[in-house]
Amino acid sequence: MNQSRLLIDALKKCLKSKGMNYRTLGASLNLSEASVKRIFSQRTFTLERLEQICDILEVDFYELAKVARGPVADLSKTLHLDQETALAQDRKLFAFFYILISGRAPQEISRDFLFSERETQQNLKKLEELKLILRMPNDRIKILVSNNVKWLEKGPLNTLYEKEIKTDFLEPKFSGLHERLRLLTGHFSERSIRILETKVEKLISEFIELSETDTLLEPSSARRLWLLVAYRPWNFSVIKKYRRN
Repeated sequence: MNQSRLLIDALKKCLKSKGMNYRTLGASLNLSEASVKRIFSQRTFTLERLEQICDILEVDFYELAKVARGPVADLSKTLHLDQETALAQDRKLFAFFYILISGRAPQEISRDFLFSERETQQNLKKLEELKLILRMPNDRIKILVSNNVKWLEKGPLNTLYEKEIKTDFLEPKFSGLHERLRLLTGHFSERSIRILETKVEKLISEFIELSETDTLLEPSSARRLWLLVAYRPWNFSVIKKYRRN
């Protein structure tokens, strides 16, 4: 994929992240929706126009370039067994790691969480030894895994935390801001099940894409959300105990 296409795709991601479409962008540029579509499809951006769009989206060229590069293009999307084992054996290191990949800088972690400066530096050293991060000059950190890194299905972290996470996640009522829980049931043909699977995978991809974009563009204001997606053939236990063999 050439660089101009990557840049256009990055602009589209930023539009989605800001909740904007071609029509709302056109209104800000004093252009019609059709004109904006044509600019994007034909890639006829002048530098002045690109700068205008970046101002509207509140991003600079450097941030746009990071999105265009792809935040997880060279990052690991899964943890290795030795990495999981080390994190599972040290709960405080595990907590520090997950705060770090949520977009918090080490200085913020020392300020806002129960980690002293010394503990922060020790944890950074351990994470670098595990090849989960790379420490850069001027106290910068390069994270080497996706912020939605996947645990091994039968690995140490799933074994240790799966039950705890399910309980913590599902126990409170889903009645607050940005919370929703619905349990649905229905009968589906094999064809409809395949369509459902495709739509769920698309939702997961969009969830990850939006999260990665906002982690780059708005790390200080981005709110960490969790998404649980599940479907299966299942019988409610209240009903099962009344079923004849």
